[in-house]
Amino acid sequence: VDSLSNYNWVHSENDDILVEPFFPDEIDITQNLLDKRKQVALTHPSIINYLINKEADTSLIYVNLKPTLGGSPDYKKVVLAFRDIVKKYNGLDNHKVYVAGNPVMNYAFREAAYMDMEHLMPFVVLLTIGLLWFLFRRPSGFVLPILIVGLSTIMTIGLSGWINIPIHSLTSIVPEFMMAIGVAVAIHLLSTFFIFYKEGTSKEEALKITLKKIFFPTILTSVSTSVGFFSFATSSIPTVGELGILTGFGTIFCWLTSYIILVPLIMLTPLKPSKTSPSDINIKDLEPSPKATMYAKWIFKYKYYIIAAFSSLSLLGFYYSLQLNVNSDPLAYFSKSYPLTVATNFVEEKLKSATAVEMIIETHKPEGAKDPEFLKKVNHFIQWIEAKPYVTKTSSIVEIIKDINKTLHEENPAFYDIPDTTDLIGQQLFLYTMNLPQGMDINNRITINNDAIRLTAMWTIHDSDTSLKYIKEWEHQAKILGLDMKATGKYVLYQSINDKVVSSFLTSITIALLFISFLLIAGLKSITLGLVSLIPNTTPLFIGAGIAKLMGQPLDIGTVIVGSVCLGIAVDDTIHFLAQFGEFTKKGDDSVRATSKVFTYTLPALITTTIVLVASFATFILADFIPNRNFGMFVAIILAIALLADIVFLPALMMALDEKHERFKQKKKEKIRT
Repeated sequence: VDSLSNYNWVHSENDDILVEPFFPDEIDITQNLLDKRKQVALTHPSIINYLINKEADTSLIYVNLKPTLGGSPDYKKVVLAFRDIVKKYNGLDNHKVYVAGNPVMNYAFREAAYMDMEHLMPFVVLLTIGLLWFLFRRPSGFVLPILIVGLSTIMTIGLSGWINIPIHSLTSIVPEFMMAIGVAVAIHLLSTFFIFYKEGTSKEEALKITLKKIFFPTILTSVSTSVGFFSFATSSIPTVGELGILTGFGTIFCWLTSYIILVPLIMLTPLKPSKTSPSDINIKDLEPSPKATMYAKWIFKYKYYIIAAFSSLSLLGFYYSLQLNVNSDPLAYFSKSYPLTVATNFVEEKLKSATAVEMIIETHKPEGAKDPEFLKKVNHFIQWIEAKPYVTKTSSIVEIIKDINKTLHEENPAFYDIPDTTDLIGQQLFLYTMNLPQGMDINNRITINNDAIRLTAMWTIHDSDTSLKYIKEWEHQAKILGLDMKATGKYVLYQSINDKVVSSFLTSITIALLFISFLLIAGLKSITLGLVSLIPNTTPLFIGAGIAKLMGQPLDIGTVIVGSVCLGIAVDDTIHFLAQFGEFTKKGDDSVRATSKVFTYTLPALITTTIVLVASFATFILADFIPNRNFGMFVAIILAIALLADIVFLPALMMALDEKHERFKQKKKEKIRT
């Protein structure tokens, strides 16, 4: 623990050189002593703006955790213990104690995500039940889907225990995915079943027609969605890969429970008989509704205008998406009322900086850190850093050596510099170490072999883009001075991880697109349909990226995950449309009539699932954890655009292709005649 009270103050007294705590335990604290120490503290270069601010109304206590071999410290245990300690002293003698720093931030990611799930999941469940009740107007309409979601979630969380995947800030949102995916599969089953059941068929017959109609599309959508999630496993960030593995298996569990449990439960659930007279329905005999026919004809009439409009929006979105920058500010991930945010803002207000960059400067030779030439280079480097307007303070062994040298020369400021010989530096460090209180050493600033030193720079920078830019400048300057410097520490890790997260998700999206393309080509048995299906699925992603740019939202962990998730979920509606469209056209229907039938018997399920999905993900806007908030907002926006693309853009595209195909056939016939 480093603080004002135990700071190792180097000073001279008569002919003695003393290294003692700034406030030794055995000394009586008098006002006279406080006044003298205050004068020293406010003029001492190693104390001011580090342990105390210029106004002398705020002091910092630095707590350094012991390294743990073979794993990370238990941040939860550490942070909760500190909060208990703070409770004892907060408000004592009108003092206010704040807790900030990397361990607190590390735990904050987990705590904020847990708090969001704890507060939002009940709301999501109630909202989903309300929507399902409104859409189906019967208890079975919401009881059965929620049951499927519950079973799938239990299976997924159980799997995480079996394969040793922990629940962390990313995997904690798996239940939300299960809610969305499970409800989507169940709604497709139930809404299609109720359409045919209302036609007057028996429960068994309605189920048979339903299964025959949607079995293939649902298995294809489940596989494509799980492939999208499994692609996360390619990420170099373990937590991202774990999220993908759990959600991928969860998607499969949703499909299995829907067919193994939901279908038998529909048969066992007592349902009010249909008012329509009993009839036998065959898929071949399905007739489109007048409204669906009218809408399909409207799309056919304006198909080229629709295609042009969506293409323009997509190109515009793609243009803006190329201008998106990869950036994040971990300290801005939490609400203004969150304790870490309050503490960080307070520290920055009083001492200008609450974050630090740790650097290791190596000499690659034993005792090399005592070389005056090396230390003078480091001193020059420190002066170069401190001249930057965004740097508030540096701390290193160099300050200690300069301080000892000044003290040995009767506190003459002219000697606040590096001694000229290795022997003198070694003697001064030995003198300093021998005078340290028992149990204290300087190994947190210089290695045991004296071959490397640690340099800490406090600064006002938060965002990753600027942080990494300046760190590269520092590394370049160190190289110019002939120093082997590497930036390290948890703060640098947090800032650099954003680039890795973004690049890993872009890789996963690419892999998912390739797999889904092959899957759709094989599943739909058509290269044309398989490739065409990707157009309405990538269009919403480009438009969503353009919206993000216009809103000033950079790519970070909360936004880049949106693309992978939306690609996996949005492709479902496309598959349902194309599978039914292809089936009807094979039976002899033209593109307009086939589209009318899809709108009549499939569109209600597509709209219902999208409403539930959009509403479910939109609840994330109420989250305290900002990445969750951005994630929910953009998923809701993109899924709404995806539905619009599937019920407007995709039919227009299919009609245009069908018309082109008919013209080609007609020209071919005319050539044969001639």
